[in-house]
Amino acid sequence: MREELFAAHYVDLMNHGNTIKHLNFRLFKSDILGIYGTFSSGKSMILDLVEGKVSPSRGEVAVYEKNVDYHQGIPQCWPMVARIEAEATLLGSLSVWENLCCFKGKKGHILVDSVGEKRRIQGVLQKYNIQIPINRRVESLSSYEILLLEIIKARLAGAEIILIDDFFLKCTEREEREIQALFAKLQSEGIAFLFTSSDMEILESYAECILFLNKGQIFSNAENNPENKQKIQGIVSSIFREKIYVRDSKTAVVTSPMLTLNIESVFTDGGQQPLDFYAGEIVCVADVDGFLFDILKKRLGYGYKSRYPMKVKFLNLGSLDNIIECLSPGDNLNLGIFDKVSRAGIPNHKLIKCQEEDFARWYGDPELLERNHCYNLPKRDRLAINLYKTMMANDRLLVVSDTDKYTDAITHQMLKDFYSREVESGKAVWVFVSPNSKPENFADRYVVAGHIEQNYGADYTEFTEFLSRYNSMQG
Repeated sequence: MREELFAAHYVDLMNHGNTIKHLNFRLFKSDILGIYGTFSSGKSMILDLVEGKVSPSRGEVAVYEKNVDYHQGIPQCWPMVARIEAEATLLGSLSVWENLCCFKGKKGHILVDSVGEKRRIQGVLQKYNIQIPINRRVESLSSYEILLLEIIKARLAGAEIILIDDFFLKCTEREEREIQALFAKLQSEGIAFLFTSSDMEILESYAECILFLNKGQIFSNAENNPENKQKIQGIVSSIFREKIYVRDSKTAVVTSPMLTLNIESVFTDGGQQPLDFYAGEIVCVADVDGFLFDILKKRLGYGYKSRYPMKVKFLNLGSLDNIIECLSPGDNLNLGIFDKVSRAGIPNHKLIKCQEEDFARWYGDPELLERNHCYNLPKRDRLAINLYKTMMANDRLLVVSDTDKYTDAITHQMLKDFYSREVESGKAVWVFVSPNSKPENFADRYVVAGHIEQNYGADYTEFTEFLSRYNSMQG
């Protein structure tokens, strides 16, 4: 008898003011389950539920066949879940083995048994038939190779359930077979997969069973086999897709964009809307349905690295915490930008000291660097370290989301200084804000994106009028 890891029984969830109703599915060991849905259909909210991040407004959730009492908090017996998203958690400036190894810390120093860890990581990759040299830097890997390493990283972390949010990676036939082989190997070890996608070809390539999400409900499901191919095609063709209409964008800060992104495939009426990105420009975005943010992640994430070679950084402030607790703030500050503070692979202590002094001047708290670990480090300090590391990166476009997680005046000012410093270095900065917020007039251009209306070149007055209309409609 198969062991049940997770089950949702007629669960209701809130999704951006809309409700996902009567969610009803079960996830067993060794399952490979896919969820098909259009943009902003609530797919990610279902993954949040499996991960234990949200609680249902109605219905029952069970883990290991025992109902969860959310009044007592998330139970400790929750399955180990790892989530893979469009933005990689691997550090591009580190090697494969450094990203997969176990860090230890003592008195502010990094302790790694490099010989033992290299041998261990090499053995793991050989076990799963992954032909990636362990000394290669992650930034030189393809999107396909990064996905394989993200899955291996989840396995090494002890994951029982691996979630892949908006699976949108196009592979060659050989790469597809190798991903399928890795899934099969982990499936034989009892690992369950749950992934979402708006691309049916991807679901048909990897999933054993497909759930179809539309208008807030899973209205159908189908076993993924040749006998059901016609049924699956019929279900997909029946799913309603809203038409989206856009206006012309206004002239931006500079005359020549560093990138123009064609987003015609989102529009079912065949319309086209070029989206321009200008160096040295701050753009503030109210993305009501999550359409535009999804588009950027799909088109500019690692699924399309070869098409758009420009370096892009997606910065989610709500989950931004790439801090290794046992290391000091200084070590965390330089981790991932080693090439900037070293010469021929040897740490340059003068450069490291200059880097830390520059951080202390920018953040205004030199005492932070005197700590020898990051346990119980305040939220603002963690944010500052991550923002500074972002400033040191060679990205051309920065896309920031979940800015409303920080409301205090000091952090708000730090973020504005961060945006200004980024555009002064020649980057394009796109800041996504909640439609329920009241942002200051800090941007060069304002973008409205949603089913209510579209305007990719609004001014501040048009932008605030839209937010007012939207909030009044929400009651």
